[in-house]
Amino acid sequence: MRPDHLLRLDYWLDLAVSARPAGPAMWLAVAVGALGVVLTGAGLARGRLGRDVAIPWLVAAGLVGLVGLGRLSAHPLLGLRLGWLLAALIAALPLARRALVVLRADGALADCLRALAFVPGGARGRWGWRAAGAWLGFHLLGLSVVLANLGWPLPLAPLLMIGLSAMPALAGRRSALAALTPLAFAYAATILHGLGVRLPGIWNGVLSPLLTLVVATGYGLAIAGWLASGASRRFVVAGAGLLVAAALGWSAWAGWTLRAHGVTGSDPYAYAQMGIDLATRGTVLHPFPLAALAYALNLPIYPTVHVGYRIPDAATLQAATVWPPGYAAFTGLAYRLAGEAGLFLITPLLNLLALLAAGWFALVAAGRRSPAAFAVAGLTVALTATAYQQVEMQMTPMADIAAQLFTVLAIGLALGAQGRGAPLRAALSGLCLGIAFDIRYTQVLLAPAIALALVWGARGFARARLGLVAICAGAAWLAAAPVLAYHWVVFGSPFVTGSDELAHFSPARLPEMAGRALGALGHYREFGLLAPPLVVGLLAAARRSRRALVVALLAFVVLFGFHALYAYLRLRDLLFLFPFLSWLAALGIVTAVRAAYWAARRSGRPRAWAALRVGLVGALSVCLVLRAMETLAMPANRGFAAFGHLTAAQRASFDRLRQLTPEDAVIGASLNSGAVELHAGRLAFRPAGWTADALVRFVDALRAAGRLVFVLDDGEAMGEALRVLRARYGLVEVARLDVPYYDAIGGGSRNRRAPLYRLSSPPRPGE
Repeated sequence: MRPDHLLRLDYWLDLAVSARPAGPAMWLAVAVGALGVVLTGAGLARGRLGRDVAIPWLVAAGLVGLVGLGRLSAHPLLGLRLGWLLAALIAALPLARRALVVLRADGALADCLRALAFVPGGARGRWGWRAAGAWLGFHLLGLSVVLANLGWPLPLAPLLMIGLSAMPALAGRRSALAALTPLAFAYAATILHGLGVRLPGIWNGVLSPLLTLVVATGYGLAIAGWLASGASRRFVVAGAGLLVAAALGWSAWAGWTLRAHGVTGSDPYAYAQMGIDLATRGTVLHPFPLAALAYALNLPIYPTVHVGYRIPDAATLQAATVWPPGYAAFTGLAYRLAGEAGLFLITPLLNLLALLAAGWFALVAAGRRSPAAFAVAGLTVALTATAYQQVEMQMTPMADIAAQLFTVLAIGLALGAQGRGAPLRAALSGLCLGIAFDIRYTQVLLAPAIALALVWGARGFARARLGLVAICAGAAWLAAAPVLAYHWVVFGSPFVTGSDELAHFSPARLPEMAGRALGALGHYREFGLLAPPLVVGLLAAARRSRRALVVALLAFVVLFGFHALYAYLRLRDLLFLFPFLSWLAALGIVTAVRAAYWAARRSGRPRAWAALRVGLVGALSVCLVLRAMETLAMPANRGFAAFGHLTAAQRASFDRLRQLTPEDAVIGASLNSGAVELHAGRLAFRPAGWTADALVRFVDALRAAGRLVFVLDDGEAMGEALRVLRARYGLVEVARLDVPYYDAIGGGSRNRRAPLYRLSSPPRPGE
C-alpha cells in the first residue's frame, strides 16, 4: 500500500474490505486498541490525563480494537476501515481544540476571517510560533488530502502554501498565513465529494475537488495581494492589470494551440479564399474553370462552384462570395506577410485587440479612472475572454471577431467624443463604423446608437454637436467606399450585395428566434450564470453611466431585434454584443462587492456583513469558475471542434490527397470541395447537386477530355451520387482520409476517415 492511500477517502470508504480474509497480523490492531484502552484508562485514573483528552482517546482506542475484531470475524459493518478513520478523527479532537484555543488567543482566527472578507485594518493578531505551526499543520494535512484524492503529487502541497503566503510574507505582514484560509473550502468540498454528496447539473461542480481548489487558490492569491499591498487602493488597480494580463495570456495560448491549420465548409473557406485571392490576384473574385464545361453542356452551374460563392460569370468564369469582402483586407494582408500561418493567426490576434477594446470601453463608460473603474475594466476583459463562443470564433479566419472589435471601437469613440478632441474621435468612430460595415453589412445598424452618443454630450443634448454626427457620417462613407465601389462593379449598384439572406428574414420568426438566441446567451458557458450580476449592473449603470447604458441598449435592441428576424440565426452572429454584456456583468459584480463594504461601514453589525461578503465573494468566484471551467481547459485537452476548422491531422489529409492524385485530376466532394482546391490544389465539383443524368454527362465529358475523376465520400449528401457513379463506372478505393464528414441536414460534421475513390473503368472513346 502506498502512503498516499491513507489520505484517499475511497480507501477508507471501501465497503468490500470486510469481505476479504484478514491475516494473523490483524491481531496486532486488536492488541494496539486494547493497549490504548489500558494506558489511557490508567492515565485518567492517576490524574495524568484530563477527561477532555482521556475520553476521546478511550473511544478511539476501543474503535481500533473493534475494527480489528470485525476484520477477523468478517463482520460486514464492524470490519470497515471507516472505523479506523473515525478513531483517528476522534483522537485528534483534543489537539484540534487546543489548536483553536491558541489560534483564537493569538488573534489569528480573527485575522483569517478579516482576510476572507477583505476587511480594512490590517493584521491585529500576534501569530506566535504555536499558532503559526497549528495553522500550517492544518493546511498541510488538508492540502495533502485534496491532492491525494486528485491523484496529484503530495510535494505540491508545501509549494502551494509557500506560493500563497510568500507575497505578504516578503512585504513583512504578520498575517501572511491568512492567505491560506480559502483553501479550507477545497478541503470541505473534497470530503463531501468523497462521501458521495452530489448536486444537480452544473452545480455539482461546486463540490468538485479540482474546481474548488482552483477557486480557493485564486481567492487566496487575491488575499495575498491585498495583504501585501496593505489593503490599499493600488491593490485593486494592480489586480485589474494582472487580470487583464492573465486573460490576454490565456487567450494567446488558446489561439496558438487551437488555431486552424486549414479551412473547409462554406464561410470559413470563403473568407480564407477571398484573402488569398486578394493577396495573390488583386481581387476577391475567384475563378471556377469547371463552370465552362457546365455552361457548354447546358447543365446547372452551381455544383461546379464551392458553397458560399455565386454563379460565375459566363465570360470570365469568376464569381463573388455571398459574404462582405471587407475581412479579406485583414486575411489578405496576413497572407502576404506570413503566408498560410499568418492567415490562420490573424483572427486570434484581432481577438486580443478586441479584448483590450472591451476593457477600454468599460473605462470610457465609467467616465473616470477610479479603482472601481479599473476593476470593472479588468473583469470585462476576463468575462469576454472566457465566453465559449468568443474562444470558438477566434480559431477560424471569419469576420465575427473583427466585427466585434470595430463595433466596440465605434461606440466607445463616440461616447468619448468630448472636449477639444471630439471631432477627431467622431471621425475615428465613423471610420470604425465604416470598417465594421465592410466586414458585416448589418453593423450599419449601429448608426442610430452612435449618432445618439455624439448628440448626447456630457452635459446633455446640444444642437452644436450635430456637426460631430456629420463628421462621423463622412468618415463612415469614406471607409465604406471601397466596398460600395466593389458592389457597383460586380453587382451593378453600390447598394446591391452578393447576399440573398434577406429572403430568410421575416417578422413572424421574431418570437421563436429571439427565444432561441436568448436561450443560447443564457447557456452557463456564456452569460447564464452571470444573470444576477447583469441585473445589478443594469441598475448600477442606470445611476452612474446612464449615457453609456442607453447607447449600448439602443445598439443591442436594434441589432438583436433585426437579427432575430433571421431564420438561421446563430450565436456567433451576436458576438459583437458580448463585450457590452460582459461590461454590465462586471459592473454588477463590482457594485455588489462595494455595496457590501458600504453597508458594513454604516451598519452596527460588522461581523454579519463580513460574513455576507465572504459568502458573496465565494459565490461569485464559484459562478465565474463554473462558467469558464470548460473553456479554460480547451487548450490543455484540445477539446475543440467548430464548423470549417481543420486540425493539423485533417490538414495533412489534404496534402496526402494532393500526393495521391495527378495534377489534372478532378475530385467530387460535398462541403470539402473548397478545401480540396485550396489545400490539395485540385479542381473540385459537388456531384450531389446534379441529377443522375446531369452527373453522368458531366463526368463523361471530363473523361473524354482525358481527366481522371476521383470522389471523396465526405458527407451524407454523397450517397446517391456514389450509387450512380459505382453503377456507371465502378469505384476503386484509393485511401481513407481524415476529413470532416458532413451531415445532410444542419451542416454539422463528424470526424471520420472518409474513403477516396477513383473511377475504375478507363475512359471510352467518344465519351
